[in-house]
Amino acid sequence: MKNHKSYKLKLLSLFLVFVLILSACGSNPSVSEESSKPDESVSQISSENENETNSDTVKEETIITDILNLLDEAPEGLCAVNTPEKIIITSREADVSGDLALSTLQGLASKHSKTQFIIKNGDGFDFMLSKINEKWNIETADNINGNTPDLKNLAKFYFDEEVVTQYILCKSEKESDSWYVAASLSGIMNAVAVPESLEGIFKDIGYTCCFDARELDDGWLKKCEYFSLINKDIALEQMAEYAPHLIDLAVKNGAYVGFSDSDNKKLHTYKYEFLNDNALVFGYNNKLGELGTVETLSKLNACLVPADWACNLSVLSNLNLEKLDQGDTVFDKEDYEAPENVHTVCLLMSDGDNMQWFLNDFTKAGGRWYGSDVRGQFPIGWGVPATSIDMCAPMLKYVYDEKTENDEFIMQLSGLGYTFPSRWNEEALAEMTEDLASYMERSDLEYIEILDNNGFGNDEKLANFTEHDEIEGIFYIDYVDYTLCSGDIKFSNGKPVVSAKHTIWNNFFGGNKGNIETVAEAVNGYSTDIKSEEAYTFIIVHCWSGVDENGNLVPNGDTMKGLEQFASLLDEDVELVTPGEFMERIEENLGE
Repeated sequence: MKNHKSYKLKLLSLFLVFVLILSACGSNPSVSEESSKPDESVSQISSENENETNSDTVKEETIITDILNLLDEAPEGLCAVNTPEKIIITSREADVSGDLALSTLQGLASKHSKTQFIIKNGDGFDFMLSKINEKWNIETADNINGNTPDLKNLAKFYFDEEVVTQYILCKSEKESDSWYVAASLSGIMNAVAVPESLEGIFKDIGYTCCFDARELDDGWLKKCEYFSLINKDIALEQMAEYAPHLIDLAVKNGAYVGFSDSDNKKLHTYKYEFLNDNALVFGYNNKLGELGTVETLSKLNACLVPADWACNLSVLSNLNLEKLDQGDTVFDKEDYEAPENVHTVCLLMSDGDNMQWFLNDFTKAGGRWYGSDVRGQFPIGWGVPATSIDMCAPMLKYVYDEKTENDEFIMQLSGLGYTFPSRWNEEALAEMTEDLASYMERSDLEYIEILDNNGFGNDEKLANFTEHDEIEGIFYIDYVDYTLCSGDIKFSNGKPVVSAKHTIWNNFFGGNKGNIETVAEAVNGYSTDIKSEEAYTFIIVHCWSGVDENGNLVPNGDTMKGLEQFASLLDEDVELVTPGEFMERIEENLGE
């Protein structure tokens, strides 16, 4: 990803001039009637705008044109880091309208102020906060100048500090299209998105309305003059009513906030086809579904970062690190000698690309995954999002610091986010894998898991990954069936590419194929000839399956307890190892 070039001062001054001139000429600082109606599907502007004089419309369009000419470029990639000197800890507002205003204010503060705020949210919050205090030594407080840090007091603080003095007005209804327009324009206009029900609070403080988005929708946004200023390297696939989750990230980066409330892939493609190659789309789309969302974004050479319930990314991304060491594992490559007559098994937890899970339940103390009391008793591989060292370094620092020698982290999933590499064009894939290799080196990750849709046979696309020195091998699973390739192993640029032979997954394909006992029995019967491909089994563990109190594999059961049960069922000549040791044995015994 490219780094954003700061254009704050220029943009602020231009919009202040914009507002002053519009006020002087008596024009409503919205858009002209003509520009707002590109086709019949786009909402009409309010009757007040429709009655504007031709002279006022010409003046307004001239001002907009001047802004576009003077602003040399839209933001690119992740916004420049603005490390805070102080962080205020606050809570969500009483309703989602307040959360929308709070999250857009948070995004603006994270970009323009050294005093920033984070919203207490999720099981991982306290762990991250401990690392912020420890690693970055940043002052934290639960008040703002002695006052409760609620929306009103935070808005007043940033107004008094001249960080933000304007707002964009949108409707109060959470399903309103105007929320998406207001959130999308908030970053580039340096204005808080304010639903009508909260307008009085901001007016009383002294904020001025710089834009009225109440009657506008996505069709208007895509064809208006402002859209050329939208970041084309980052976007959101996010319902605006999920605020405060994720909206702050879009505001900080001047990014588009959209959501395709349809199962129509063509409509989804239309929404995101403006993006550059190698773009990141944060969020998720349950309406279109996993396959539809990832398939369409992959054809646009873009990656999905599942993050729809992630909070505070605008601030956390100001706390990135240049490099981070994940620590030692039980496997020491320097003095290693592979054992004879053994069947080697690697367990790898799924869904490490899921950034909102990584920030929330993943680390829950006494929980089903990384916070489990069982963790450390047997070797296992865990995935982390590729961009976590830039997006949420405090959490990455925490999980690395808490790892045991039986834990090893790899990169999930398929690229800088979830994507199907087989759908990418060669030029874009080459750029993406180069960026990925850099992220992996910085995060001390040697292996990648790729999930593709019938992509295992595409040797040219896989070679884009293995040609990089930073990537030592590939674990492969398939969308249609994690185990579609039945444990096949091949080499790419001399590095192992290993497909999943089994999965532990409740009711997998409607049967017992993924049951703990079934998988353990199969593994115990496999070859122990270390020179045979049959002597190696990669098992992908479905993180949303686990055992209940009776030891039965069920949806949303205790995953780590289930793996403890699995390990107890293995014969003496079956050995669980970390991902690194697994790949080393394959390379040494089967390598070209």
